[in-house]
Amino acid sequence: MLPRTIVRTRHVRPPPTLLLLRRGYASSPGSTATPTPETTPSSESGSGSSGKKSRLLKASFGYGFFVSLGWVLADNYRESRRPTVQCESASTTAKPTPTTAAAASAAHLASPTDDPLIFNRTIKDTEAETFTRQAGAASKKAISRVVEGLKEKMGGHGVSAAAAGQQDTHHPARPKEYDDPQNPMRIRMSTWVMALQDHIVQGLEQLESSVPPNTYNSSATAPTFHRDHWLRPQGGEGSSCVLANGRVFEKAGVNVSVVHGTLPPAAIRQMKADHKSLVTGEEDKEKSLPFFAAGISIVLHPWNPHAPTVHLNYRYFEVDPPSTPQSALDTTNTGGTATTTTTDQEPLAWWFGGGSDLTPSYLYPEDAEHFHNTLKSSADAHHRAYYPVWKKWCDKYFYIPHRGESRGIGGIFFDDLTSSSEIHAVSSAAAALSSSSSSSAEGEGEGVVQQGKSILRQGVQAGENELEKIRSKIESILPSAAQSSSAAQPSSAAQPSTTTSSTITITNPRATNTNPSADDIFRLVQTMSSSFLDSYIPIMHRRIHMPYTEEERRWQLLRRGRYVEFNLVHDRGTKFGLFTPGARIESILMSLPQTARWEYMSDMGAAGSGTREEELMKVLKSPVEWASV
Repeated sequence: MLPRTIVRTRHVRPPPTLLLLRRGYASSPGSTATPTPETTPSSESGSGSSGKKSRLLKASFGYGFFVSLGWVLADNYRESRRPTVQCESASTTAKPTPTTAAAASAAHLASPTDDPLIFNRTIKDTEAETFTRQAGAASKKAISRVVEGLKEKMGGHGVSAAAAGQQDTHHPARPKEYDDPQNPMRIRMSTWVMALQDHIVQGLEQLESSVPPNTYNSSATAPTFHRDHWLRPQGGEGSSCVLANGRVFEKAGVNVSVVHGTLPPAAIRQMKADHKSLVTGEEDKEKSLPFFAAGISIVLHPWNPHAPTVHLNYRYFEVDPPSTPQSALDTTNTGGTATTTTTDQEPLAWWFGGGSDLTPSYLYPEDAEHFHNTLKSSADAHHRAYYPVWKKWCDKYFYIPHRGESRGIGGIFFDDLTSSSEIHAVSSAAAALSSSSSSSAEGEGEGVVQQGKSILRQGVQAGENELEKIRSKIESILPSAAQSSSAAQPSSAAQPSTTTSSTITITNPRATNTNPSADDIFRLVQTMSSSFLDSYIPIMHRRIHMPYTEEERRWQLLRRGRYVEFNLVHDRGTKFGLFTPGARIESILMSLPQTARWEYMSDMGAAGSGTREEELMKVLKSPVEWASV
């Protein structure tokens, strides 16, 4: 194969007015450069001085415009007469042809001047990229200095450095927010998912930038997420961050929604079937009820068939009394700092839900073990009863009945998690019997009790060092409201978590309380969701550079077809969103892959074929216990 060659000629030259302003001079046509009025003392005052400054500034920019136009015309003329120089691509591995080799070893043609921003050279592609980036960064700094200087001279009100320091580095338009336990849970969860979105988007963009330009995306600029903030007419808002045709991901989405509205009686009756915590009085049986929901949803589809697709979703839902006004559910104007008011009431019901699961096209046991071990370690930090139950729930939920197989190799999944959830009864029964001398149990609960006693023997509470790591990670994503004073307070890693302190405490909610509070479960959700990058990025670093064949790509697209089938036919969240009035369809269908494939009676992965595709199918039909920690 002949080497691919790229013809690139770099010409980076700042406007002459910019150079003059940077040196403190301004010029007018027909005169030599003289110091600008801003740089020399002026004996004039009032309107005369102002008019002189204005005339000089206009003359400078006018002169700069015409000189720049002359430069452009001259450059175009020289380009038309300059012979083409071919530069070898940095990614080319084939042996170069004599013509390319001669061009690649050509001497540099440099035209340095007294200003480092002005240069005109034809060099190798990688060096040209470096010079261009340096010149672009220097130009931005120079323009910023000029603009800020003009604002100060003209009495403008620029953003102070102190104010700029309060902005979130991931999303400059969003002020830095903090978690305050005194706020209602709807505000705390809304603040958390927005901060987590920025954290995960930044991590994924770093992964994209770590890979050089390739056949998927040949741009010299690393791909970034497209941010789309939207408002829901019926109440609420959301932020969709989507990346398509990147260097690593064919399609990636990180969505946040914070919505509120009213549930009609029919919707409430349907919701009660899946959420036992939703109990309403007789007087509210035929009434519409206010609701609030906040959540984050992530779906990543890589290009490489050896790199797995991953999904994450965590959410908070509450149903409020009929007297609750919609304004009390609106978190858009709070900025994460609202305090409880007389309009805030205890919700009729609340619960958390979510999970994360992995969907590979080719099975790598070490990847499956890493993913599940990360999830189990995070869950075990709160209670060892969580992961085994939620892992089985995930295998059951992501099953495709009409295909007789799972969507992927699972992870964790839970729903309707509240203080009175049944999962807490397993550890409660085991705790009650752990001090008993009885070594066996009778009746239907024997299996549950034995499982609970086995869990307790492994140890209920995670070590203090692990809890400290979790606390630090959460603080790095969303600091507490009193983070500045938390250093002076003693560590509370081994103490029961409370809602009276604004510092973050991560404890085992089952160690001292048989009914964990909303704050305890919120900390659990923070722990699980903040471990997402740790569970996925190491796998991607192992797989994204692996070579693959067209047949492997074909199998990946067939598995993507299964992904589409599950999401559109069986996924409760997708169906709920599609049938919700005012729903944002683009965000709901973000989870679907950009490309998929269906084949009639495909022979790939058939039983007895002895292929790697069959190896995956065996696991999808019979789930495996992957966790080893």
